[in-house]
Amino acid sequence: MDWRVNSEVSGTARECGDLDDPNNPIYNLNTKRISLAKCLDKLVIDSIISVPGNRVALAGFYVQPSGDKGMVTNVSFTDDSLALRQAVDGYFTQGGTCICCAINAAYQMIKDKSSSSRKKYLIVMSDG
Repeated sequence: MDWRVNSEVSGTARECGDLDDPNNPIYNLNTKRISLAKCLDKLVIDSIISVPGNRVALAGFYVQPSGDKGMVTNVSFTDDSLALRQAVDGYFTQGGTCICCAINAAYQMIKDKSSSSRKKYLIVMSDG
């Protein structure tokens, strides 16, 4: 996630800015993947939260080169866009991605903290 969007070379960290602006530097190919991922996560959050009654939860994981797994973030269901965006701002790079860990944590949150009468969706976002 530290790499550039278009290669495996270190990229440039950027802020989101106006995502509707095609000249926004976030879209430059030398942007760090983590910077673009954070912006796109926020875009998805805002889109979902804009519908009254919708909630979002976040589960993020990493894998160190040693194979040790860890959680980057775990935010339970909320419609608080600011809290979700702040959690996304806290994402950091740490090696590999434990997609299975994140999916399992998300499934557990859905199972434990969501009413059976609600529709449920799981969105997986990754650089790999």
